[in-house]
Amino acid sequence: MKLLSILFLILGVSISISASNSVGKIISLEGRAFIKKGDSNFKKLKMTDSIESGDTLKTSHKSRIKIAFIDNSIIYVAPKSQFKIENYKYNKKKKERNSVLNLFGGRVKLLVAKLSSKNRNFKVKTETATVGVRGTEFIVSTETTNESEILVLSGSVEVINPLDETKQFILLGKNDLLKTIGNLPVINPNKATKEDFKRLTSQLNIPTMIKLKLDYSKLLKNINFKKLLNKNKINLKNLRRHRKNIKNKLRLIRKRMKNIFKRGYFAPRKIRAQINADIKGE
Repeated sequence: MKLLSILFLILGVSISISASNSVGKIISLEGRAFIKKGDSNFKKLKMTDSIESGDTLKTSHKSRIKIAFIDNSIIYVAPKSQFKIENYKYNKKKKERNSVLNLFGGRVKLLVAKLSSKNRNFKVKTETATVGVRGTEFIVSTETTNESEILVLSGSVEVINPLDETKQFILLGKNDLLKTIGNLPVINPNKATKEDFKRLTSQLNIPTMIKLKLDYSKLLKNINFKKLLNKNKINLKNLRRHRKNIKNKLRLIRKRMKNIFKRGYFAPRKIRAQINADIKGE
């Protein structure tokens, strides 16, 4: 039961955030990153820092961070990036959201949680692009002056160039890659190549900083050995077989969890149920 409690705690879908004004929390931090609240100066970002509306975050050239928001959306931030959370409002009861992120430079990947409500707006802004989504996975990059790239990994997004006087917009689907330049209107996208995927997704596969540490000796103490042990004599053969089965189950659990957290997703119910069955030996 303790093992199950540990797994369900780690694989919990809902994100608990203690601070009342918090809209997200850091779930991965590599290298040196910084946070600026309001008009204050940048300070070094820590795993314990709460993320609030109005915060500006930036990463150094060897730093990467991942943030989980209160609506279960996730943002991956590549090195040498800076963005501001201009607004992040979420009504859990009504499943309503109104969020705006401003990317000043660098690259981010977003997994925007799908909500049932019609009012579930989520926007990402750069100098030359405004990306509107309701629930999807995409990458936004603005690493050169007056130029942005948007790559859709799943779902669809709506893009407009705020500098374009015609206010022409375009809808991007899965694997579409769009480049916005200066004040030019958005044009039909191209299909992303393998090189595009490799270039834009590099340094964005950030693992969740959760480690599953299981002590075999403690685990064995929690297992009922009445069927394996005799008052006068220990059945070593059965004990070794049982110990081996436990190690195999733990190896399978670690493998499953590695796949689960590889892209930062939380485990769905089916995977949790399968892990539960593996533990019970079903």
